[in-house]
Amino acid sequence: MSKYFNSYSYAKLFVHRLRKNNTLFEIANGIYSFYNDPMIYATNIYYPSYLSFSSAFQYYGITTQLPFRIMVATFKNRSLNDIELIKISDLYGYKRDRYNGFDIFIAEPEKAVIDSIIKGNTPLDELNNAIKICDISKLERYAVRSGKKVSRITGYLLEMNEIESEILRDFLGNDRNIAYTYYEVKKNNWMVRQRFQ
Repeated sequence: MSKYFNSYSYAKLFVHRLRKNNTLFEIANGIYSFYNDPMIYATNIYYPSYLSFSSAFQYYGITTQLPFRIMVATFKNRSLNDIELIKISDLYGYKRDRYNGFDIFIAEPEKAVIDSIIKGNTPLDELNNAIKICDISKLERYAVRSGKKVSRITGYLLEMNEIESEILRDFLGNDRNIAYTYYEVKKNNWMVRQRFQ
């Protein structure tokens, strides 16, 4: 901001006055927004990034619970005031959408399910509800792209929803490795077991 003002101290004073009048809101140290809605600025702090996990499920109407923080998938972990930046190594499967007149980036429902499986940070009942609105062939493609552990857990979730996945079974083949998860799981043929802490 100092390039628009004669001095750094005046720019600092100007920002202070805007904040005092609730015209400007501090997102993090040195990062400000004129809008007090974290959904608007959450995906514009780092690029690439997109809303995912429970935040995407809430946006799509899959869950009625409001997440404590807006959950954003990006290349680095960081916590800001109302935003949780969660590191995901493979950023794909998101789209631009309009929210209150602003562009936001949000995971497709299928990618939000995959991200949630990878991080294990979303309740199992939300994942089951999300699967009901997913394009199953796209979900299977994303699971295969994410590896065998994610494919096993995705296959287990599909089976819980009475959906058979030959694509995931073919991908896993004769692999007998067990996929451990913190979710409480029932006995299954997908080699998914609960990990106890």
